[in-house]
Order: sequence, then C-alpha cells, then structure tokens
Amino acid sequence: MRGKTPYFDRHDLDVTVEERETLRISVSARLHGYRWVFAIDHIDGSGAHVTSYLDSQGRLYDDIAHIPGEAEFSLTGAAKAYGARYQESGGRFYQEAS
Repeated sequence: MRGKTPYFDRHDLDVTVEERETLRISVSARLHGYRWVFAIDHIDGSGAHVTSYLDSQGRLYDDIAHIPGEAEFSLTGAAKAYGARYQESGGRFYQEAS
C-alpha cells in the first residue's frame, strides 16, 4: 500500500485461462504485527464471479474461515521493548529476571 491507497483497488490483472502471470510482492512493517491472506477475484469455468483465498503455503480455499491461523502470511515490525528476555544455557532457554 503506497500513500494509504491499496494498489490493486485501481489496477486489475487480466489473464486468460491459458496465460500465467507472476506477482512479486514485497511487504515491510515498522511497528506491530500483521497477518493476512490473498483474496483472488476471478471468473470460474461456468462464468460465475468467485473469490478464492491463497495461504502462505500456496493452497487455495473457497472460504476464508477454513484457513488455519498458522497458514496466514505474517510479518512483524521492530518492537521498542519486549515483554521478556530469554537466555540459552545448555540447549535450554530460561527467562531472565526483569
């Protein structure tokens, strides 16, 4: 999103069933954590307008509610502080005292 306007709201990518198109998308975050899936609007073989959802593993779903949370794309920005720090010792992690 540039200038707080979603790019694809004004840009369609039209291909025929025989064509392929690769999308390269870069995302970054300064703050917070984000989770999302890609929604793909298309016309199926019967001519119906359909929305399919793509998860981070490349699987398509007809219903966004069926996508497991761990399969969503995710990104976090840098945090100013963390709630806990852990120290590794002998292959085990221990929470440091605050």
